[in-house]
Amino acid sequence: MQSALIVVQGLGMMALIVITFGIIHAMHWPRWIRHVVLGVLFGLGAIFSMLQPVQLSPGVYADTRNLFVGFSGAFIGPIGAVVTYVIAAAFRIYLGGSGAMIGVPSMFIAMAIGILWGLPRLRPSVMTIGHFALMGVTFSVTLLLGLFILKGDVWSNYLFVLPFIALFNVGGSVFFGMLFERERRSARRERRLTEEAEHDPLTAAYNRRGLDKLYTTAMFSQSTFGRGLLLIDLDHFKSINDTLGHAFGDEVLRATTTAIQSCIRGGDVLARIGGEEFVVLLPNVSSDDARKIAERIRVAIRKVAGTDNVTITASVGLSYWQHGGRTLESALHDADTSMYEAKRQGRDRTVFQDASVA
Repeated sequence: MQSALIVVQGLGMMALIVITFGIIHAMHWPRWIRHVVLGVLFGLGAIFSMLQPVQLSPGVYADTRNLFVGFSGAFIGPIGAVVTYVIAAAFRIYLGGSGAMIGVPSMFIAMAIGILWGLPRLRPSVMTIGHFALMGVTFSVTLLLGLFILKGDVWSNYLFVLPFIALFNVGGSVFFGMLFERERRSARRERRLTEEAEHDPLTAAYNRRGLDKLYTTAMFSQSTFGRGLLLIDLDHFKSINDTLGHAFGDEVLRATTTAIQSCIRGGDVLARIGGEEFVVLLPNVSSDDARKIAERIRVAIRKVAGTDNVTITASVGLSYWQHGGRTLESALHDADTSMYEAKRQGRDRTVFQDASVA
């Protein structure tokens, strides 16, 4: 009766972790942060399992720690798996006893097997019940350690219950593997829908919604220098569309996006906010560097492939400020004023406006 209660508690813990896994997996945190947090979560699950073992025979106990460690490799990846293993192994060593000689290396093997299952080249595109059953079988390879380390009556008892532990691993892998897979697919679908809502489908740059979301994070963070915003408008784009067709115009927009991306830094943000209008956020940038980036972009766009009779150019407006937060609307207004001044002056040029000295 007590063993059955412990099993039920373990199943409840695993179900709770499945739900939490789905919530964290759906977060728009950096990938490595999600994996570390999930690794800690799985590590805590392994600890709970070790605190609630099931006695199968005198001297022989079973728990689900290796499933937690193995699943962390299969569903989180190497970073999360290492975090889970370190937490679980440290706790097993803390518990002490001769069982640590089996427990610590068996968890390492489970982690390695799980990581192999998670590799894109080895992982099936669609995980079925059969795949999870096979996963449970591979996790059960860790049970062979007991045959080499245990001795005497404990060895005999262990050999007797070995098939039952293996079946438990297979059953647990199938049941919870299907739940984890469902949660992971749901979380990925949710993130994909969010990303699609914040990105321009033609160029894959951020759209206005994505720009609004990222502006505060990018431009209000601590800055050693100042901040700049570029508004880039392709010159005579309407006539290009009317003369050469929208398909050609789409190719120009995609090529322009690639050209801009080749000129900006890793922390900069590129968005397409209109038909032929692009915005680049330049956090933590000096005024000289902002000018240089703007000019690099203008020159790069001039190299965008056209036809024998078409040259692609852009008018670039740059708004720059040193201190304090500005609303996106204010920064766009100043950049827009500069951009129209560039067009008034003859197009294919950059006009700079420094709001910090205005």
